[in-house]
Amino acid sequence: TDPMAPEISGHIDAHERTRDVIFFENHLFASDGNGLMYVYNISDLNDVYEVNSIYTGWIVDIFIDDYFAFICYGTNVKILILSDLDNLEVIAEFGLDTGCEGIFVTNLIAYIAATSGGLKIYDIASLRNCREIGEFSPNEPERLGSFNRIEDVEVKDDYAYVASCSGGFQV
Repeated sequence: TDPMAPEISGHIDAHERTRDVIFFENHLFASDGNGLMYVYNISDLNDVYEVNSIYTGWIVDIFIDDYFAFICYGTNVKILILSDLDNLEVIAEFGLDTGCEGIFVTNLIAYIAATSGGLKIYDIASLRNCREIGEFSPNEPERLGSFNRIEDVEVKDDYAYVASCSGGFQV
């Protein structure tokens, strides 16, 4: 509780190479180096337990909204429905023409940090028919400056904050 003096208040025996973690209600989602995503019940930190796991491929980033988990892996995005955590199900998937490093979803729009492909913007209103509606490409230096590889993206108040491994970040 004191950010100047952090303490360990619990431990979860994670699986190999935990890559990303994110919260959803009283659950923690964590990915590992073997392509599995684990769901842990963390409602009581003295009794954390695994609820479920699902193979999704090498996960780089997970974004969760009220109903779905959006998972970046390789050159693809998988979408899982979260209505029943005991029975996780991939309900949609779409591919990119480049790697997927990060994802942020708001207002039925997915903003994807697509490594050397720049920032990809997808309409996901129809989850089974997601379609690209925009992009900022590193091949357009007049638009992206010194960016050569997009690593992550966050969106707030109609602005996308984009991070590059060597070019800082842009808004």
